[in-house]
Amino acid sequence: MQIRQLIAWNILLFLIGFPACAIELNISPSKDMNVSNDEMEIIKQIVYKKNHIMLTNNAAKKYIIENRKLSDSYLKKYAISKNVLLNHKLTLEEELANEYVKKHESTLNLSEETLKSYYIAHKSEFIKPKNLEFYPIKFQNFDVAMKFFLSHKNNIASIESYIKNKKIEPVKLPITEVNFAIRDIFKIAHDQTLLPPVFYRGSFIVFYVSKIFKKSYLPYKKAKQKIKEALLKKAFLTQRNKLLEGIGN
Repeated sequence: MQIRQLIAWNILLFLIGFPACAIELNISPSKDMNVSNDEMEIIKQIVYKKNHIMLTNNAAKKYIIENRKLSDSYLKKYAISKNVLLNHKLTLEEELANEYVKKHESTLNLSEETLKSYYIAHKSEFIKPKNLEFYPIKFQNFDVAMKFFLSHKNNIASIESYIKNKKIEPVKLPITEVNFAIRDIFKIAHDQTLLPPVFYRGSFIVFYVSKIFKKSYLPYKKAKQKIKEALLKKAFLTQRNKLLEGIGN
């Protein structure tokens, strides 16, 4: 379970007592500057999710200690606002509640027959979108790009020779992942099509579409995990309510 920003607040002590008491958070300054491996792994995940930077262990340890020193200084001088404490309390309660429901997922009957039945009934949910293989040929000047397009559009051999000589690497993407700003131009494409120049990310680009892979169904074996996830998601609320009924008031 991700603890989010709670690491930065030094010590998190939560007590789960009687059901009516829920969770109590007690956060106070600490003299302990030791950093555990678990803390380093969690802060690495948090930083990567927020900034797409993977810290080394040393950098993670340094970051935790710096946060700990600063948060300790804050706690010694100021009171934590009620809203900050409530935010952490409610976030943690929600995460623990979700984890508790997930712990009971094994009681759901997700047999092979159930999974296959869902696949057959919802086959349209498991379609692989149209995929493209194309080469972006970049120019800084529109006239040069247009001249290239007009002189090569009916000569596939010359296009492929140019791409080979320039060592242009192919791009392979589902059509749904092509940037919306240029996606429409690919609607007129078919195998071995040279498309007229478009301005994109600072360059005039002539796209050579070498291959189009049509929509196809994802095979059952490859869709199996997605089916499990879909069924568990659909059953989550039902399972949550069932557990609450068992706990009572």
